[in-house]
Amino acid sequence: MTLSKGNWIAVALMAVLAAACGSGSRDVGQVAEEENAEQMAASYVNPGASKEELFEPAVPAEIVGSWALVAIDGTPVTEVGKSPTLRILEDGSATGVGGVNRFNTQIEMKDGHLSFGPTAATKMAGPPEAMKLESTYMARLGSVSSFEVDGETLRLWAGDNEALTFRPSED
Repeated sequence: MTLSKGNWIAVALMAVLAAACGSGSRDVGQVAEEENAEQMAASYVNPGASKEELFEPAVPAEIVGSWALVAIDGTPVTEVGKSPTLRILEDGSATGVGGVNRFNTQIEMKDGHLSFGPTAATKMAGPPEAMKLESTYMARLGSVSSFEVDGETLRLWAGDNEALTFRPSED
């Protein structure tokens, strides 16, 4: 029996499919290849980094979580709208409420210094006092250069000024 070129292709394709439909288990070599592919893909983001460096959290673990704003520049925050919050995730993203609007941003850690990138926020209006609080909060957030965790208090510093003070939030 002779097979045409098209039949040979069909037979080869069926053999490949049969091999691929095996037991579904992966051998050690295949797992190693997948891990290497994952590391190679991640290295495009951070060339030269080790696997441990590539998969480390983007921010220190002690600041990850939900925080309630309690003071700006050392002055206690009085509730005039929604309670201002900050939620920090391991990947360095941050979200929260400024007093009226919800916002999100990205944290950058460099040489032990912490800063916040551009902030995107909803554009709702609120009572003048709440809008003023939110404006001040967003301005201070944008000026942050370092942090300190003391017990259950998160302090965000703008140079030598304790710009924002937070306590853990139930959120």
